[in-house]
Amino acid sequence: MLTLGGEVEHNGKQWRVVRLVSRDLTLFEDETGSHLIEETYVMLKSAEGTVDFVVLSSEKRLYDGPSSTIKALNPLSWRQQ
Repeated sequence: MLTLGGEVEHNGKQWRVVRLVSRDLTLFEDETGSHLIEETYVMLKSAEGTVDFVVLSSEKRLYDGPSSTIKALNPLSWRQQ
């Protein structure tokens, strides 16, 4: 679970979560249906003072909201599985 102030491993060393930049929801459609992607972007700081911005978590789940004749986004090629 993501905790502000908590430590995570990134690039082989320990970093501290010092800022929650955003928590994004994206609706997209592919050949299997409509899905939501929830991603958490954070700012990390190492013991040496280095700062890095990363997607710390990404979760894909089925979309069960209202339907529409307007198609949602196509999956980005770098996020396709």
